[in-house]
Amino acid sequence: MTSTDPWDCIIVGGGPAGSTAAIYLARFLRSVLLVDAGDSRAALIPRSHNHPGQHGGIHGAALLSHMRQQAQDLRMPFLEATVTGMRQFPQGVWLACAIACRRSPKPCSMSMRD
Repeated sequence: MTSTDPWDCIIVGGGPAGSTAAIYLARFLRSVLLVDAGDSRAALIPRSHNHPGQHGGIHGAALLSHMRQQAQDLRMPFLEATVTGMRQFPQGVWLACAIACRRSPKPCSMSMRD
């Protein structure tokens, strides 16, 4: 995939739900980009007892870390940014506009097929 190819899916938000969706899509060989600003409310959970495979519960920040590692093991791209808008164009192409945060505060855009 080149930098100008559209993604099959762009997931906005890297919390437990977004990360789970991205991991499953990557396992099914879809080109997926996870865009996350890094401020998931899940990190504030002292102990979640509502996630499969975590007997006795898991701290929210640890859960996010485990899920991020699993995504990295699948070589799934990750963009630390805030999505500021989305727009649909003809032929089923969507354009997501984002502001990269922390490391590189510059605008960027990415596209995906409908």
